[in-house]
Amino acid sequence: MRIAIISPLAADAAESGQQAADLRTASRVAYALSRQLQSRGHQTTLIEVGEDGPDADLALANVVEHVDDFDVVHTFAGHRSLSHVGTMRTVVVASVSREMIAWAPAIYRHFHDRVHFVAAAPTDAADGLRLASVIPWGSGEDSVPEMVASFEELYTKLLSRAARIDRRPWGYYEVLADEPDHKVKRIVVYPGKRLSLQKHRRRTEHWFVLTGEALVTRDEEMIRVTAGHAIDIPVGAWHRVQNPATTDMAFIEVQTGDYFGEDDIERQEDDFGRV
Repeated sequence: MRIAIISPLAADAAESGQQAADLRTASRVAYALSRQLQSRGHQTTLIEVGEDGPDADLALANVVEHVDDFDVVHTFAGHRSLSHVGTMRTVVVASVSREMIAWAPAIYRHFHDRVHFVAAAPTDAADGLRLASVIPWGSGEDSVPEMVASFEELYTKLLSRAARIDRRPWGYYEVLADEPDHKVKRIVVYPGKRLSLQKHRRRTEHWFVLTGEALVTRDEEMIRVTAGHAIDIPVGAWHRVQNPATTDMAFIEVQTGDYFGEDDIERQEDDFGRV
């Protein structure tokens, strides 16, 4: 694997307080992880970034510009790094502590559906942030091999999942089930984006909103569907879904019928020129 590890500068975490202590620990862990992964045969790049200033922005922008050079980008550098790498199309992992989340909870929530968050301790989940795993940072050299193996296993799992994700201009979807009589997708729509106005000849769709709010067009109707609620799209109905909010919206789509191919789509309007 080709792995970029973003570490906070230890010198920037010299102040007192729990967040500074967490950043100092994160710096040590990032260095140890990079070194150990390299010894296991992975191609690792360690990038140290400060808390403020153009040098930090340039270092992070360089990671984004060279996204195709990495299979995984793993940041320990807190919320600042997320504004750069959180929208990358590669697998992004962020190790966090409770104090780091509390420093900028809105930023972490904004990226909760694009970044795979890993807690440094079982008690570090906060504000409903969904965690990909809990991998303790440990307190000494004896815990490093176990930590490295856990991260290595997580990277492999996330890369396998990413291979099943189909990215589109409005967001992305993952196929959860594909059977002769039904197909299930998890669909994420980015803020302010909408899918094409379309219809299908051979399937119905049932949409259940998981997070956020969906603005649904169904023939002549405009319907708001909030998290925990659902809407049905019959065969032949013109429909589209839009995310009117400032955070990602996610929903489950259950298709039923006799054919579920992507070519059973007739588009009437599209923001991305696919009509």
